Amino acid sequence: MNSSLDKVWKDRPETIRKYYSLLPLHERLCNEVHYILEAKLTASDIETAHITSRAKTLPSFCEKIERKSYTTPFQQITDFSGVRVVFLYPSDRNEIEKIIEDEFEIIEKIDKITDQNAEQFGYGALHYVIEIKKHHTGARYDDLKGLLSEIQIRTILQDAWAVVAHHLSYKHESDIPKELRRKLNALAGLFETADDQFQNIKVARSHYQDRIKHDISQNKDMSLDQNVNLDNLLAYMSWKFPDRKPSSREDAPTSYLNYINLITKNYVM
Repeated sequence: MNSSLDKVWKDRPETIRKYYSLLPLHERLCNEVHYILEAKLTASDIETAHITSRAKTLPSFCEKIERKSYTTPFQQITDFSGVRVVFLYPSDRNEIEKIIEDEFEIIEKIDKITDQNAEQFGYGALHYVIEIKKHHTGARYDDLKGLLSEIQIRTILQDAWAVVAHHLSYKHESDIPKELRRKLNALAGLFETADDQFQNIKVARSHYQDRIKHDISQNKDMSLDQNVNLDNLLAYMSWKFPDRKPSSREDAPTSYLNYINLITKNYVM
């Protein structure tokens, strides 16, 4: 990558100067897109592993224009700013797509899962190229108009696959030695199956809690003295205090102990 930077600096120094002149705008655009997505996802109660953002670094910029032989890089490169949303359950994908498509001007949408062709392998993600919506005006937005940003959304297992694949430096199936190809494609299938199973467990957990609430509502004297676990306890609390906002996953263990103390009036170590 350093060799690409050296070559661009030698042959096209004006390109590097322009990169630096635009960098503050791309950093601001990253922050703006990140803020909008984080606020909307939080309001929608969609659980995410993390949301990250970054402006494209100079070495990455130089490597890309050399590798792809770009002659007009500031028109051809669409990921000077990028935001990545890593979420937990495949069922949340449609809602995340709706949020993105409602909040931004969509320039391009690339589904690297369902639209994979024969030259691709592994476990993809969904990519958007977006702009800030035109109706946003004022000092905060005016100089960001027309700038492109990339948004990637993927599950936590798609993200794990991408990290490993990046480390291995395989982008196409033809890059992989034949003896490793079958193992990697089988592994990608396991990741996809695991994603499906996490979704199934989430649904089964919801059904279990609904059944517990139904059982409690049919017998208000039902005791939780035996076989108390987090899910039947949360179901009981949801029935007992229907207006109480459920605890987030971060404080669930502490809340679990607090609930037991509340019900039994004893300290649980």
